Amino acid sequence: MNLVGYVPARSGSKRLKNKNFRNFYKDISMAEIALLKSKQNKKIIFTLLDTDNDIFLEKMKSKKLTDYFRKREKKFAKDSSSTKESLIDCIQKAEKDLNFEIDSIAILQPTSPLLSSNSIELIIEKFQRSKVDLIASFTYLPFNINDCVAIDKNTINKITLDHSNSDKFLFETGGIYIIKKSRLFNRSNPFCIDSLNNIYKIPLTEFIDVDYEDQFELAQNIFRNLEK
Repeated sequence: MNLVGYVPARSGSKRLKNKNFRNFYKDISMAEIALLKSKQNKKIIFTLLDTDNDIFLEKMKSKKLTDYFRKREKKFAKDSSSTKESLIDCIQKAEKDLNFEIDSIAILQPTSPLLSSNSIELIIEKFQRSKVDLIASFTYLPFNINDCVAIDKNTINKITLDHSNSDKFLFETGGIYIIKKSRLFNRSNPFCIDSLNNIYKIPLTEFIDVDYEDQFELAQNIFRNLEK
């Protein structure tokens, strides 16, 4: 199986500006951490960097952290741009330029810097062993869903689910997806989970999807402690 790593690193962010490229730990950004994890995995044969940041691209090329790169076009760098559109374009160009057939893609999101190399390895092993065409990282909700409220302007609505195990719900972390190229190209919504076989549960301690400043700082603090 020809498995490649794919790291999408778009500039800009509505909630946290340039979060992918900010200094996260010892002058290393979250995007660079994702590239490092892809390059270190022996089951990933090469790593693709998809970015619209010229400075970051040149820095990663000098560090040899990308085997193939694509300068993302503006039409794929908008907030409304989908991962599917940009990824398909990158895969098509990589296959043409490298004269190489790609079978599967491991998408490593920079915004999940706590995802461990061990979890990445185990997810890949499950993907290869179970012969599914998609696996995504999930984890347990760290709270009971029935303790939550929905806020609509000045109205507060208690969330109530008639479920005896409401503290056992899983949620999609977005940290890693491994997908067959055939599924990516042929499905209108290729990342939609079809069955339990598409789910890999990672430890809750490896989940923070960085969208806001407080999440960035929390992930930094946890990462520093792990590196000690």
